[in-house]
Amino acid sequence: SPTKLSSSQAGSLESSSLTGSLSLGPDLPHCQCCISYEARLKRLSCGHLYCDPCCDQIVNLAFEDIEGLSDYPCPMCKSIRQLGGLG
Repeated sequence: SPTKLSSSQAGSLESSSLTGSLSLGPDLPHCQCCISYEARLKRLSCGHLYCDPCCDQIVNLAFEDIEGLSDYPCPMCKSIRQLGGLG
């Protein structure tokens, strides 16, 4: 179901036509890498959130460094973590 916005959040809503992301404030879940507020975020097992494009970049960089890697390094805390869906 859609998230209901407070009047202050609704007043400060800024949409980006380039990324389709929303800028609603620091309390809403957002990508830890590019700071986008995309609807589909993935959470690493360490708890950090990333959007699909940033997750793809994390995975691609991991495979360049270590062939056959099944876990991914978190750019925020540098821990090797498993990738999972949010929720």
